[in-house]
Amino acid sequence: MDTVTGNDENHLTNGVDGYFGLCPHCHKHDGYVNIGKGHWFVCHEHKVMWFVGSNLFSSWKDQTEEGQRRYYDERGLDSYKHLELEQVYTPPEVYERGEDLYPGTGIILNKGN
Repeated sequence: MDTVTGNDENHLTNGVDGYFGLCPHCHKHDGYVNIGKGHWFVCHEHKVMWFVGSNLFSSWKDQTEEGQRRYYDERGLDSYKHLELEQVYTPPEVYERGEDLYPGTGIILNKGN
């Protein structure tokens, strides 16, 4: 599996914890990719990606714009569909914790959809 976390290897649990949402098709993710200071979680199988915030993870600080652009282009991320937060799956157990998934927004995504 070609995983990404900060344009490198995935160090997030097993890709199914759901805190930052999951692919609505398979209920998994393949980590995240940095675009500038922004973080996008991706599902390579279904070619979708969703924005979760900026400057949440420090990995972008060790990357160059050129390196990020190369990673993006090599994986064809420009062809991925960008999902809105409302389209991303959130497992019931994350929803039931009642956490503010995106600090300051009060957003809790798709209860158990």
